Amino acid sequence: MSRRNPPAKWVLPAVVDPPTSTCWKINVPDDRFHKAAFWGALLDLASAYKWQDDPAHTAKDVALVWRDVIENMVKCEPVVVMHGGIVEDFEMPIRVDCDCRVWVTCCDGTEVELATVGMIEKPGQPGPDSPPPPPGGACETYHATFDAKSQWLLPATVYAGDVLTFSNAKGAGWDGAFAGIWRCPSGQTFFAGACIGAPGPQGGDPASSQNHMQFVALIDGTYYPADTGVITVPGGVSNAQVVIQVNDSDLTDNSGSYSLDIELCNNSGDKFSHTFDFVVSEAGWEPVLDSGTPRATYNPGNGWDENPAYVPSRLSIYIPAFTPRQFTSLSLENSVALGGNLLFQSVYYGSEAGQDITAAGPHMEWGGSVGLVSTIRIDLSNDSNPNGRSMDGYVQSVTVTGLGTDPFVP
Repeated sequence: MSRRNPPAKWVLPAVVDPPTSTCWKINVPDDRFHKAAFWGALLDLASAYKWQDDPAHTAKDVALVWRDVIENMVKCEPVVVMHGGIVEDFEMPIRVDCDCRVWVTCCDGTEVELATVGMIEKPGQPGPDSPPPPPGGACETYHATFDAKSQWLLPATVYAGDVLTFSNAKGAGWDGAFAGIWRCPSGQTFFAGACIGAPGPQGGDPASSQNHMQFVALIDGTYYPADTGVITVPGGVSNAQVVIQVNDSDLTDNSGSYSLDIELCNNSGDKFSHTFDFVVSEAGWEPVLDSGTPRATYNPGNGWDENPAYVPSRLSIYIPAFTPRQFTSLSLENSVALGGNLLFQSVYYGSEAGQDITAAGPHMEWGGSVGLVSTIRIDLSNDSNPNGRSMDGYVQSVTVTGLGTDPFVP
């Protein structure tokens, strides 16, 4: 006796075992009867009787495919993470802003930006492999990334007339004082992905006239707004570093991170840096004479030393007249802690119209600006006994920088 209405069967696939498959995640109710029904329905797919009949008995092959699928199924394991001993699921709040930067919200409600490959491959603070733009109006753009608690140093010094242009300021930071109030690089409040409200200064901040938590640039002792706009370095500034930070009295408790593009256009002329290595040679320097007695002697392999025949103990050397230049820095390396003067002179044994700089220590350094100079003189003594005879040290090198071409290169 045959059935009047035989049960319907699944249509046989055109390709019994395709080379590719689709992964599905199915949440099965956690109840034994639900699970039994799920497995029973799934096993039907592995039964040849549930598939259409054909002369080639393709249903058997299709059922075997599903048997392999069932045998290779893996039960999902819950993914958990620990935060301060509290178990939370992995679906932490994640935000992607309009600049494709990814932020994750921590348990205390603060946001932290996730590092991308580009951020890792391009560290925020450039090092010595970042040359400044050449003189004559050439420009170079630097991409700064830094934390709200950090400073960022422009990898090139600036001079009067140079132009700094700030753009693409992004990110937000919290000053650690008012919970939940984050601020944009302009000092405005950062809320719901936008910069809102009217910013203003706050007492105690290093730049008293600029907005609180605004980007500021420190140049030669003066703070300038640095979130957007242009700074033309004022007259009298030479060889000055540019330090960028947020305008906050205490950076150590800040949170957040930023990025900023800074274009430096070098509008000044040539600059030079020259090092005299006295360990190798006298390097063109000579001892100062006092009634015919040299006030220094040269010791090959060590440098310039005091002359024991000269009393009181004093080391004085100079470099003869050269083409006048404006100098912007001078540094000196000693083998011991000597003290004395680094003396710039426009005319040797003349009016000494340059600048007399007092310094002390194994490393002496001066930075500023001295107008047209045609010779340099260095006077040193033992810092603990300036009139005694126990210097026991050598001047090993001197490095000078200035404007124009190097006057010490033939």
